[in-house]
Amino acid sequence: MLDMKAGFVERNFFKAGLVKALNTIWPGVIFSRLSPFNVAEMDQPEIEFDTEVLVDHIYSGICGSDISLLNSRADPRVAPAALSRYNRIYLGHEILARITKVGPAVEGFEVGDRVTVMHGQTCALIGREECHSCQSGLPYLCKNTSQKSSQHLDTGGGWAPHWKYDYRQLMKIPDDISDEHAVMTEPLGVGIHAVLRRPPKAGEKVLVYGAGFIGMATLIAAKYFAPDAEVYVLTRYDFQAEMVEANGGIPLREQDYTKIAELTDAYHFKGLLSNEMLLGGFDVVYDCVSTDDTIKNSVRWSRARGTVVLVGVHLYLSSIDLTPVWYQEVDLIGSYGRGREEFDDRVMDTDEIAFEIYRSGMVDPSQLITHKMRLSEYREAINVLANKKKSKAMKVVFDYTD
Repeated sequence: MLDMKAGFVERNFFKAGLVKALNTIWPGVIFSRLSPFNVAEMDQPEIEFDTEVLVDHIYSGICGSDISLLNSRADPRVAPAALSRYNRIYLGHEILARITKVGPAVEGFEVGDRVTVMHGQTCALIGREECHSCQSGLPYLCKNTSQKSSQHLDTGGGWAPHWKYDYRQLMKIPDDISDEHAVMTEPLGVGIHAVLRRPPKAGEKVLVYGAGFIGMATLIAAKYFAPDAEVYVLTRYDFQAEMVEANGGIPLREQDYTKIAELTDAYHFKGLLSNEMLLGGFDVVYDCVSTDDTIKNSVRWSRARGTVVLVGVHLYLSSIDLTPVWYQEVDLIGSYGRGREEFDDRVMDTDEIAFEIYRSGMVDPSQLITHKMRLSEYREAINVLANKKKSKAMKVVFDYTD
């Protein structure tokens, strides 16, 4: 019986091309019949496999990757596009849910538990011997993530009131963690994982490139692990600068080589054709945007043997000058998802670190969750995120509570 609505994007390159071509002159094209995006009536999920659970969603955050899919901001020639095995992508992966039913083989979870979800297929879920990534506690990097499976594991589901998951995808939320904190666990985990790819040290100069939610999560994680580091955050809007200051960072509004040189005690050089370069610079840059321009600046703003961590998701082919990587020996590191983290002789799941950060009092959900909306208001929610200067949106969540 059709008794719930769910938001999804069909894998249709023709429609995606239309949206990409028309978006600048007709922003509403994503809501039209020309778009691969839809919010449609669907059957209520039912347990098919013994290891599955049914859940009611409580909150679901809207991620920048959801908006990119809606606006067809992707090139089918990028590497991840070759791996996709889904004809339909259900939106929403920043999820807080409550279990309503468990399959007979479910272990460690029961009805009433609050959970967050780690999406994607892993060796364990399809009954294969664990690959190196799964053995290392990094399920997002699973070698078998795109292999065919009898068990259809969707890549999302938060844009719907109910869903089902394999229990091995779930992390239980402790009782002392609020719902508002819990729904931010996945995106905060992205920032934690990125920072732990190259943790800052006391006294180092750090740049977080971008002040969206992932940028704020990266700032929070950097200050948690290195409270004495000097963390600058490149912002676009006044409200973002205010949030950066409230969370212990130093807002930076200018993408100016002269300014960066002054901040980092670097030498600034200018060549032909508006070509600029620094010798000296930041110890570590977390690029939470990862476009051609931001990566070009990030590697040029890093000191010799500094580090650039790519955190942002940009699904386009790039043409970037990477010469600083070799002649300044800048380390260029990728970061994706979350998993098992090793730091200070400790081994913890990223989500468990997020819980510790919540308990420290560093994260104020009333400051970061700026909008709660119903799924029926999805058009307004998308427009709110498209007009951040006016809406001052940081994190928008779909609210399924009564």
